[in-house]
Amino acid sequence: MFMKRVLLGIVLLLPLVQSCKQEDPPGLDIFLQVYTLGGAARFSEGINTGEQTLIPVAVQDANTYKYALLRFGENGKALAQYDAAEHPGNCRFGACVLGQNGTMISAGSDQDRPAFWVHDSASMNMQTKLPRNTQGYYFDAIQHGNFFYLCGQVQDPDSMNEILITKLDLNGNFVEDRTLGTSQNDGGIALASSGDKLMLLAYSYGKNLGDRDFWMMEIDENLDTLQSAVFGGAGYDQPACMLYEEGHFWLGGHSTSFNNNTNNMHDAYLLKVTPQLQVVWEKAYDFGDHEGIDRMLFLKNGNIGTVSYGDMMVQSGFYLEVTRSGAAVYQKRYPEIAGFTHLSEDKDRRVMWGITRGPIVDMARVSDAFPD
Repeated sequence: MFMKRVLLGIVLLLPLVQSCKQEDPPGLDIFLQVYTLGGAARFSEGINTGEQTLIPVAVQDANTYKYALLRFGENGKALAQYDAAEHPGNCRFGACVLGQNGTMISAGSDQDRPAFWVHDSASMNMQTKLPRNTQGYYFDAIQHGNFFYLCGQVQDPDSMNEILITKLDLNGNFVEDRTLGTSQNDGGIALASSGDKLMLLAYSYGKNLGDRDFWMMEIDENLDTLQSAVFGGAGYDQPACMLYEEGHFWLGGHSTSFNNNTNNMHDAYLLKVTPQLQVVWEKAYDFGDHEGIDRMLFLKNGNIGTVSYGDMMVQSGFYLEVTRSGAAVYQKRYPEIAGFTHLSEDKDRRVMWGITRGPIVDMARVSDAFPD
């Protein structure tokens, strides 16, 4: 077991939301909650509004999927669900964004096609929209200026993946989209805004720096590329997330290019990049197994918290904390969790959302005290 003292709560969410008993005994190290959804849970990240966490989730039961928007309150208490509609075929969620006007956009795929869902700000009911009838997936969504932008990948006529970027108005209506890429497989992974600049982070097999590279580019309102740069090494470098803070863009992912990698395990890979796409520093973190950075959060203590999965078989959750200069200060594995996809901070605790290890993949929330 990965915990000295544990409080475990189990909540049944579909078809009926129930509350979980909340306790906080003295000396509690970790609070693990498991939410049983009636099938295999598939989700990526949620939105923290301050008082609540909203997470869109797809639940697989045999060949049928249910979409639901789940709402959680303090200490992970399940509050409500919206629109648990059934859909045939493969589906999953990538990312979601809450616009300034209250409209929420969830991005992902429906029956293996790029799809997004518009959640009405009043009812939170979900409207499915499919801008392209080809195989693909949206990975991220963001508001920049007076528009939402989504990025992902879609197959071209030669069955190669190319980057897909889509523009919506603030009510979730389609405006335009654009594909771009090389002659090899490429895909849009993350978006970040500095206020005046919109950046797209993609993976690319066609930039030829290594096996797979980080490809970062600035996109204007017309979806044209203004500047671009490629990062990584000679190995496999997979981007996963990007944030803007303190005048710089911070890129996270996985890499086999550094630390004399001889066992083909991924290292956690973090870069600090200027708005002119110049690398300030890059760090690869090797702790003897498979590590990565799939989500980042700038913590109140001044450090950067990151989460991912912690071994090659995706059989543990992984937390890594580094300073703003890139020095690793703390890392921990959670073998009860298959991997983490969302990170937030609650007072003196870090809160990590992910999925449990099989045979039934349930939704899980881990609340863990920060180290002294």
